[in-house]
Amino acid sequence: MGVVSNIELKQLNQRRHGLIRDFDRGDISFDKYTEEKKQLDLKIKEIIESLIENEQEKIEVKLQKDKTEVQKMVEEEQAKKVAKKRPGSMAAFIEKALCMKSIKNKEQAADKVIELGTAKEKQFDRAKVISQIGAILRDVKKGESKRWSGYTWNAEEYLLVAPGTE
Repeated sequence: MGVVSNIELKQLNQRRHGLIRDFDRGDISFDKYTEEKKQLDLKIKEIIESLIENEQEKIEVKLQKDKTEVQKMVEEEQAKKVAKKRPGSMAAFIEKALCMKSIKNKEQAADKVIELGTAKEKQFDRAKVISQIGAILRDVKKGESKRWSGYTWNAEEYLLVAPGTE
């Protein structure tokens, strides 16, 4: 239980205890005691209710603030996780190659990626390109990667189908 910091509440509690002492000593009548005690109890109850209400408002504001901060952090983390499409990256060239209908296997796709890379003054290792193609195809087939979600793999035509082009 927290410490009461409201001065008015402390004063009312002191008056209430003083009233009880006066009644115990016989300084005031029972009627006056009950009447004043009811008034003091009502005032004390009102102050306590307002203090509780104020604390609840503070808690709600803090919870809302914390919720928005957590939401911001989650959005930032998700933004970091989603791979950015870079036009000159190996993945971008692999995507272009796998979306071409003339490509029929990994080796042809790797040759095309190297050709596209050379045109943009990029040098790619053939073995690395082939392994990257395999990794991308696995991701597309599983459908678990956010980067490749929406893409579908048509194995019969050896064709990567981009979202919205089906």
